[in-house]
Amino acid sequence: MVYKKNDNGYVVTTESGLAFATDYVFGATGRQANTQGLGLDEVGIAYTKNGISVDDHLRTSLNNVYVSGDVIDKQIPKLTPTATFESNYIASQILSEDDQPINYPAVPYVAYTLPRIAQIGVTPEQAQAASDKYEIKVLPYGQGFDTRHDNDAEMTVIFEKETQKVAGAVIYGGQAASLINILTFVVDKGLTNDDLEQMIFGFPDVTYSALTMLSPNGFMG
Repeated sequence: MVYKKNDNGYVVTTESGLAFATDYVFGATGRQANTQGLGLDEVGIAYTKNGISVDDHLRTSLNNVYVSGDVIDKQIPKLTPTATFESNYIASQILSEDDQPINYPAVPYVAYTLPRIAQIGVTPEQAQAASDKYEIKVLPYGQGFDTRHDNDAEMTVIFEKETQKVAGAVIYGGQAASLINILTFVVDKGLTNDDLEQMIFGFPDVTYSALTMLSPNGFMG
């Protein structure tokens, strides 16, 4: 990707030749797993440029050696919470006779921008591509109670049409990191907006504002 600055912002040209104008350019880079100096070749543990190869029990090519965290070659996001989840799973494997493969729950993402951006579950792009299965609602939770200093905040929520389960959400606003935690619970447990209608939340705070918007009889209707 190449970008050039002009009087109105930037012109970005991608590797495929697509060019577009924008006000800002954000650059994000990943990092390779730090496997150097671990002696993997000496003991015969398989790895790739993306990290150590593991099976669905987080075992390496040596069955008595487990791995967790960023050093794994995996599709699951390399985040501190996922590393903790993996470490707890490995401990249960070692300390018990449970031999179930690891089963990752829904994993939230948070971009620590100003304001925050957070996401969980099905994305709006995925929902649009499967519009027969999902519906999308944009909820301006910043206009609710106790969010007077965050009135531009909004939450895009994806529902399964058939079940009305909350399948995903994208949150934009100063409280996005806090809200994505409760939405992670809602998505992972397959709660519907009717389920939320049967709950009583502490009042007033930003969570109340956001979750009552999800319910069919909430203050946003």
